[in-house]
Amino acid sequence: MSKIAKTLIFSVTMMLSFAFADTPSAKKSDLSSANQEKLEWIAEQNALHAGSAVNVNDLPNFRVIELDNLRDIVNGTITATTDGYPSEGSWTLGVYVDGTLYFAYLNDEGLYGWQVFTEAGETQSYTPWFDTEAVYSIGTTDSYGDGGTTVTVTGDDGTVWATASSSTSDATWDDFSVPATWCTEVKVTFNLVDSWGDGWNGNNLLFGDEVMTVSGLEASFTYCLEAGDYTYSYDGAGSYQSENSWTVTLDDGTVLSTGFGSDGAADYTFTVVPPPPELLISEYCDYQPSGYSGARFIEIYNPTDTDFYLGTVDVDTNLYIAKYSNGNESSYSTPLFGTIAAGDAFVVANSSSYFTEIFGFEADQYSSNISGNGDDVFVISTTGYPADVTPFDILGEIGVDGTGEAWDHLDQTIVRNPGYGPNTTWTAAEWSFGAGDETFATPGTHNYDPTYSANFAIDMNYTGYPDADYSSVVINGSWNGWGGWGVELLDEDGDGIYTGTLSDLADATMIEYVVAVTGATDGWSGWGVIFNTPLESDCDYVLGDGVGNYGFTIDGADVDLAHCAGGCETTCPDPDAAVVTFNLVDSWGDGWNGNNLLFGDDAMTIETGTEASFTYYLADGAHTYSYDGAGSYQGENSWTVTLDDGTVLSV
Repeated sequence: MSKIAKTLIFSVTMMLSFAFADTPSAKKSDLSSANQEKLEWIAEQNALHAGSAVNVNDLPNFRVIELDNLRDIVNGTITATTDGYPSEGSWTLGVYVDGTLYFAYLNDEGLYGWQVFTEAGETQSYTPWFDTEAVYSIGTTDSYGDGGTTVTVTGDDGTVWATASSSTSDATWDDFSVPATWCTEVKVTFNLVDSWGDGWNGNNLLFGDEVMTVSGLEASFTYCLEAGDYTYSYDGAGSYQSENSWTVTLDDGTVLSTGFGSDGAADYTFTVVPPPPELLISEYCDYQPSGYSGARFIEIYNPTDTDFYLGTVDVDTNLYIAKYSNGNESSYSTPLFGTIAAGDAFVVANSSSYFTEIFGFEADQYSSNISGNGDDVFVISTTGYPADVTPFDILGEIGVDGTGEAWDHLDQTIVRNPGYGPNTTWTAAEWSFGAGDETFATPGTHNYDPTYSANFAIDMNYTGYPDADYSSVVINGSWNGWGGWGVELLDEDGDGIYTGTLSDLADATMIEYVVAVTGATDGWSGWGVIFNTPLESDCDYVLGDGVGNYGFTIDGADVDLAHCAGGCETTCPDPDAAVVTFNLVDSWGDGWNGNNLLFGDDAMTIETGTEASFTYYLADGAHTYSYDGAGSYQGENSWTVTLDDGTVLSV
């Protein structure tokens, strides 16, 4: 088929008529009409059933989960309460199996399904077992739609795992999983395999009082073990030992031991080494002002929710700082003493007098070993002199002089960036540099959790604001309790687009906001004239709440928010402009196959499917667009250009 290209002109003030010669359509296949109808019917059914929501009255019957390891099971309590209208509320517990949501058991008697209330203020409580490897969901409903049912799931230690409340007459599902809290030491798993798939035929692994075997192809058994040496045995008491094999592994896949039944009955040993702490080097300051090298310090941060005991002088120690100077591979190690509180930093400085003079408080510990001059390497380790140092976090590279290297921090402060934990390999992206003095260094505090920013670009053109009475543009929102002057926006280039940034937002933070203008008329309150979203529109962030607020949720990255104040469009439409829509159609339903309509700098096409539309706000006058015919099957392509009232400007 030859390439077809067209250039068309239309006017938004009058309808012009065009005539084009029909173009023969190339056939894609020789399907009969009946077969084509069948394909269309299948496509229709697929579309109808794609993404079907769970029917509140038709959830599949309960599914009993086969527990592959009782150590994955923890006890929890479900508490459900209702308000003064018990007949309106109901709730249930679901569990996902292979992506399908099933009812879950609520007790040992097999109770499942939707639970109802009979008394005002009634509380229902159940204590089922939960699988830490499963995903659960709380279902709640309220027939009147005004809420009143609240469900809470807690662990034995009182930790709240999930909460849910009814808010509408439709079922609301709130997914959650439960923490695996049974093991506070090291998880070690025995992975047993039978190559034939008929079990171990009377053979066993013996570990303490435990007897492990396989009934089918494979089985696993997990234990929580303290550091130390362990022995287990293969008894070879059955038959077909050559089919039997096993590994003993850590959670990260590290193999501690392997064995084969073909070797016969035998004893095996393995060693459990406790994992290194999650502590990290968070800051080092090579204090720069002359004569104050004693103010140098290193900072260790504890990002966990558990205090870390360092040790007691002349009794024990659990952590060392080791320094490797000038490219040496041997180190000087300093034992640390005391405790690093959960979420806190521990500061080791060179000299008490200099450090306190500069920073105004005592460090947690002092050591003359904290005297690196920018090219030295620091590590933290659970071992130190006279034993070998085994680093679990490092600043620099052992055996390399840091002069001119990426970690060279001569006369500077080097700080761990938010979100990074301990690392045995120097990684430049994890660190930032600043002045080697109190203007940048922050001993005793560390921002561990990463934060993100929301960047606003609000179009105020054609809104009539700002003006003499309301001269400032601001963003106000939920992050500060809807206080005025949340973020002031500026238009530095005079294009009518006001920009500003809201910083230090934690991941998963949900923000609702509005645009406002403020000035002398409202006493600079920050709430002069407010621009909400159109209610229930595409940019109304929380539908159904009766309030038109913009919004966003942080999802591990900065967000950019560009829109017209009071609208959903990226730029504000000229109120005198006409709304013109290009309506593209593909008769076969598989997109335009590389063909496009070109309008200004825009290329319009149908990527897949039957149709697509593109809307513009255009001033009166003649406008030109083109059909490029750059792809194939042009005979399937058609389009109209219409006004809001359906008037056709071009076809």
